[in-house]
Amino acid sequence: DGAITDRGYNLIGDPNSEHFPFDAVNGNKVGEAPLLSPLGFNGGPTETYVPTGASPAIDAGDSAVEKRDQRGIVIGPGVPGTIGATQVFDSLHVSSTVDSGYDSLRRAIEIFNEKGGANTIHLGAGIFELSDILAGDLDVEGQVLTINGLGAEQTIINASGIDDRVIDIHSGASLYLTGVTLQGGTGERGGGLRNSGGASLDFVRIVDNQGGLNGGGIANETGGNMGI
Repeated sequence: DGAITDRGYNLIGDPNSEHFPFDAVNGNKVGEAPLLSPLGFNGGPTETYVPTGASPAIDAGDSAVEKRDQRGIVIGPGVPGTIGATQVFDSLHVSSTVDSGYDSLRRAIEIFNEKGGANTIHLGAGIFELSDILAGDLDVEGQVLTINGLGAEQTIINASGIDDRVIDIHSGASLYLTGVTLQGGTGERGGGLRNSGGASLDFVRIVDNQGGLNGGGIANETGGNMGI
């Protein structure tokens, strides 16, 4: 059999494994139950196991290097990340202003919609142009999401390319939005933002949006709660 080199940060359930005779050094986790979800499609080209909340793989990766999981999501450096093919996290930094790919704002929201719970997206400076006409607006569903921009003058989400509103908060979800401009959206109600769940806006500018019926900038639907 060929030799296997220990490069560190491995999770090995069987401490007596003949195939992986590694010690609990170099960031390795040895003899601990991995606590993984069933094999399934979790994004990316192949099926993966996702570490569950109590898995020793979470926050056990190498914080000194950048990590890209098999879905293309980039974590770190400076963040430990997760051992394995699928990163588990509740915070993402998005700098790409392109409306496609695994490093886009749209994909970050979709990932957290699937994950649920409380999550945070940090946006860099620039104009985040929404261009996916089929996908339409940015839907916030089934989670409590915080989006932090660098300021309304620096971080802009523009929906002029999709003929839809900018953000739609669904019933049961919440969005805390800070330091962002929403512009260029159109919708029957709420061209900039429609809220059917919970919303809190701080240092947010909503400009150049249109509503067909009313609420050109914001529509707070029945049952929605909003603080501005």
